[in-house]
Amino acid sequence: MRSRLEEARKTPLFRVWDLVLYALILVLVVVLFLAVGLKPSAGKLERVEALRDSDVIFSYDFLTDTYTVSDGVEVEKTEQGYRVTVRTGDEGYNVFEIDKGGSVKMVEANCSKHKECVNYMPAITDADGVILCAPHHLTITGGSSDIKDPVIG
Repeated sequence: MRSRLEEARKTPLFRVWDLVLYALILVLVVVLFLAVGLKPSAGKLERVEALRDSDVIFSYDFLTDTYTVSDGVEVEKTEQGYRVTVRTGDEGYNVFEIDKGGSVKMVEANCSKHKECVNYMPAITDADGVILCAPHHLTITGGSSDIKDPVIG
């Protein structure tokens, strides 16, 4: 029994192949982190659309500074851009602000206790950004002419 203990003490803690394996795992983790964390941007934000149940109820074009609205949507001009209020039925509403500099942020809503769309959704700053308010069935999406429509079939 004592000889096994002494033999274990004499052997190195890590062998060469152990260190090679750990180095390969570390390289793999770094490569995966860079591949996922540093994804290329979908392009500059050129337009924004607000959809309720897949129907476009508001759209804004940053290039021409024009917008279209449907019923239940109010637009107010501000110093930086526009403040858009979407009425979602029985006293429900969402308010988002469009900054002409190229961003959209949900600023107010009465959708739930935690207001995830206001407190946890980041501002849309590029063409693949999305803000979602599930209780009000409202989705705000960014867009760009750089994004091609997918071909299915």
